[in-house]
Amino acid sequence: MKTVDINDLSDAVIKGRLRSIGLTRDDLDKPLIAIANTSNDIALPHRQLKQLSDMVKLGIAQEGGVGLEFNVIAPCDGIAQGLEGMKYILPSRELIADSIEAMVASHQIFDGLVCIGGCDKTLPGMLIAASRLNIPTIILGTGPIVPIGQDGALNNELERIPHEMAGFSEEFQIDAFEKMRIHEEDFIKQAFLKQLINKDQLVEYYADALSTCGLCTSLATANTMGMLCEALGISLPGSFLIPLVANEKLAVAKQVGQTILKTIENGLTPRKILTRQAFTNAIAMDMAVGGSMNTILHLLAVAYELDVQLGFEDFAEISAKVPFITDVKPNGSYNIIELYRAGGVSAVLHEIRDFLDLDTLNIQGKTMKEVIQNKKPLNRSIIKNIKSPIREGGSIVILKGNIAKEGAIAKPVVMNQVEEFTGRAVVFESQLDFYLAAKEGRIPNDVVIVVRNEGPVGGPGMTEGHRISEAIRCINSRNIALVTDSRFSGATIGIVVGYVTPEAAVGGEIGLVQDGDIIRISIHDCSLDMMVSEDEIEQRRKCQKPYTANCSGYLHKYIKSAGPATVGASTRTGKKYE
Repeated sequence: MKTVDINDLSDAVIKGRLRSIGLTRDDLDKPLIAIANTSNDIALPHRQLKQLSDMVKLGIAQEGGVGLEFNVIAPCDGIAQGLEGMKYILPSRELIADSIEAMVASHQIFDGLVCIGGCDKTLPGMLIAASRLNIPTIILGTGPIVPIGQDGALNNELERIPHEMAGFSEEFQIDAFEKMRIHEEDFIKQAFLKQLINKDQLVEYYADALSTCGLCTSLATANTMGMLCEALGISLPGSFLIPLVANEKLAVAKQVGQTILKTIENGLTPRKILTRQAFTNAIAMDMAVGGSMNTILHLLAVAYELDVQLGFEDFAEISAKVPFITDVKPNGSYNIIELYRAGGVSAVLHEIRDFLDLDTLNIQGKTMKEVIQNKKPLNRSIIKNIKSPIREGGSIVILKGNIAKEGAIAKPVVMNQVEEFTGRAVVFESQLDFYLAAKEGRIPNDVVIVVRNEGPVGGPGMTEGHRISEAIRCINSRNIALVTDSRFSGATIGIVVGYVTPEAAVGGEIGLVQDGDIIRISIHDCSLDMMVSEDEIEQRRKCQKPYTANCSGYLHKYIKSAGPATVGASTRTGKKYE
């Protein structure tokens, strides 16, 4: 008796199961596209993504394919910020990548992948998953909210303050430099910290200000990463900055569905698109817009997944050459919607084209040269001429020294024009210790706050130091600096240095700093040092006690494999500290 090939049996079972979910016999012969969607009811960037996925499916169907959707987690940074839950945010990037990989790779039925998401960790997680799976992939980013009734000017923001706060603008003094760079949310939070508005007023401000679905309207991490997906070539040109609630976003979603079939036909997989040259293009744009420091972490993690050689030194080299030309909050005056109207990503890339590799390909099979030709900026108040930039270069700077032997990251464009800072150290072993001291009024001026044990392993999870910087600004933004092995939100403003590597929890020198040590931060010299002799440092090292984070569950698993910031805190192959 002739036996049936086991592969034929498996194929029949698979097709039978697909028929059971509503596919026709004809559908079984069509390309199947996985749609990974972060749609959920918890956060604004994700509440309307089901509409986008429906349009993606329509585009896929029009081109002769079938789209099958599944959901992906998307913890909200804005809700977790400053709380213990923030420890899960960066590690959630790995969960997002792992779950997409598991869902697609386990079924072995998909010809292509469309990822729909927003918020800080979803797009990087999707990029990592796409790198692993290496099937044709397009990423569709959420896009920003439309701030109803706001044009981004501080005068309009002041008008939003209740009548009972008539003296607010006089009491809450902000100098001219700060007025140019502050954005409304930060302004209102500072008012609350200075006890000029109460908790109920702050709650109602958020209910009113977060007026539509989408991402925030400044160059925070989520918006920066969405723009970088375009620069990398894995998103459709011009797709990301279209507001989530705009009708045009639906049309673009349908175009994504149509394009993924053509990407499959052309055999354009992520590893053909996400080359080293694509990364250097993305970094150049990141520097031109003054993007979030978190993007360094994410680009390194994706590159590490692809075996693309990329390190802190590449960011330093490109940052030194590429002018900072984009006047967008928190670095400037305008919001992200206004950048979209000024020509968006393609216009910025067109302006810095002399720093780009114009032969890189995108998912449409177009070269960078083709994508950005004739895409001149439409508003020179927002996208400056490269010959008269806001800053000649160095929008992000890599610092090294005896506190950060492998590197640390600073963002001069939000440092209140401070290029050098020296002060005595006030050391805290955790963010919680700092918050307690700040609440009790124990933070002096003219110091460098050192907050440690907040890196990938120590945090655990490398929590953001954004709330620390907000508290410092409430005390006195000009005379206090912050150095930490944690990371920062893209909206952070102040004299801040983060991502210190090696981190304290694995024996890094930041763990040897003591109260009263003189610390020097120099943007000019790209240095971060404690003014302590090498002999003294070695003596302290002999007394250094091992640190173990108190955690369980997923965080315990994460710290067992999390690498340092220099490889993007990647969990790809375990620790890389040795």
